[in-house]
Amino acid sequence: MSMPLTDVLLAGLGFVCMAYCLWITLRLRRVYKTTQRLDRLLVQSEKALEANRAQLESYEDQRYRVEQSLKGPLKEGESVKNDLVYFVERGEALLHSLDPLVCALVEAKKRTDVMSSETENRRPDRQTSPGSEVSDLRHASEVKAGKKDRLIETPAFLRLTKRAQG
Repeated sequence: MSMPLTDVLLAGLGFVCMAYCLWITLRLRRVYKTTQRLDRLLVQSEKALEANRAQLESYEDQRYRVEQSLKGPLKEGESVKNDLVYFVERGEALLHSLDPLVCALVEAKKRTDVMSSETENRRPDRQTSPGSEVSDLRHASEVKAGKKDRLIETPAFLRLTKRAQG
């Protein structure tokens, strides 16, 4: 009872076919498990995305509220700035129109190097007296006229300059 060769060959091909089907089934199970994991990841990603969108909307709402609450103070600050600019310009105009000698003092002070000339040009024998302000004014007018090349600053001159600027 020997089997013919064709029967053995058919049995062998049937066995190979069953093995191949088993191998494909195992591969399909892995693919199915992977797709299930990917589906779970997609669902989690969608949930996280929705949470992020809600958070972004919350941030946008907060930004809008802060922006609206700052509009008033910003407008007030801008008007205060404009007022200060006006007052500074008006003060400078008043300063220049009130007394030409005070104007000369301020301009002379701006043109000289106060820090370096303060120690070099200070006369130790000069005392501050009530009449020294007048001599400081004369000195400033001399500086403006070009008679002296450096401005000698005394405490009286500094007080007078501060009064003129303040």
